[in-house]
Amino acid sequence: MKHLGLLLFLISVLSCSRNNIDVSDDNEGITTVQLTVVPVSESFSDNELETKSGTNYFWREGKGDLVQLDKNQNYYLQISYLNESGLNVSDETEEIEKESDAHLVLIKSTPEDFINVKFLDKDSKGRKLGLKNKIKGSNKGGGNLRVILLHQPPVHGKDVKDGINENIGS
Repeated sequence: MKHLGLLLFLISVLSCSRNNIDVSDDNEGITTVQLTVVPVSESFSDNELETKSGTNYFWREGKGDLVQLDKNQNYYLQISYLNESGLNVSDETEEIEKESDAHLVLIKSTPEDFINVKFLDKDSKGRKLGLKNKIKGSNKGGGNLRVILLHQPPVHGKDVKDGINENIGS
């Protein structure tokens, strides 16, 4: 009985220890998606991008700017993710690039052939990332554009991201 009391005392002392519990959230706080669209030639270079100005479009709280694309025109499309919830705006894109092996950005259009997309950036394993793209407006007229950020971290040590899962969200 004496040992049982000592055991219960130790359990209660150990269970009340002051361990710091980490409750941080490692997800990116994203409130705004910014699309930077720059008209370019068919085989554009970084030099061409530096000499041309683009147009910024924003999507916030389910509402987005109208994006105007000319028919059969090539564009460079850069997607940025911003957190505007605090006093300072923070660009979460760098974090997504740093963790590119666990992220995939999909660009979906309705109708499906409204734009053609070519991914220009890749993760460390050579799979598509989708923050930097070449797009071309089709000659079909108007449509809708969806940009989807997928967070695909490894599960039980196995890669989930395949870089080709482009049918999600269509």
